[in-house]
This record gives sequence, structure tokens and C-alpha cells, in this order.
Amino acid sequence: MNNIFHLQMPSTNWPKTTALFEETLGFQRIESSKNKGDAPFGRKATLGASNGFVVEIVEHTAATLQRYTHAVITLQVNDIP
Repeated sequence: MNNIFHLQMPSTNWPKTTALFEETLGFQRIESSKNKGDAPFGRKATLGASNGFVVEIVEHTAATLQRYTHAVITLQVNDIP
């Protein structure tokens, strides 16, 4: 495994979660959107750190809240044949 470079973090408190990453940890907002229709996320923000690490904060809709309860980590692996 080379590194962890992307984290998708579910949020049930959008203002506190985004403030933690932006104000406390110093991540910069790259993109932010509100989804409509049957998308699994109500809101989504992509935040980046100076070292290239990306956090995607997602707020689930009522229909998907029970299904998506944990963070999703993306690993970079260079040694798989």
C-alpha cells in the first residue's frame, strides 16, 4: 500500500463537519453541490489538503441515511501484479 489519498465522510451535522475540516484542519474547499432527484447525497463538499489528500463530505438523504453510515477510504496500491 502506497497511501490513503481519498476519504468519503458521511455527515449528520453539515455545519460542524465542514467547519472541522475547513476551519480547524485547514482544508480548502474545491467543490460543493446540492443534489436533486434520487441521488444518494443531499449535499456534497470536496475538500483538499496541501499534500493532495482529498476529503469528500456527504450528507445523505433520508432514503439512504441508514445504508451509508461509515467513512469510505480509498487506498493507493502500486505493488499488485
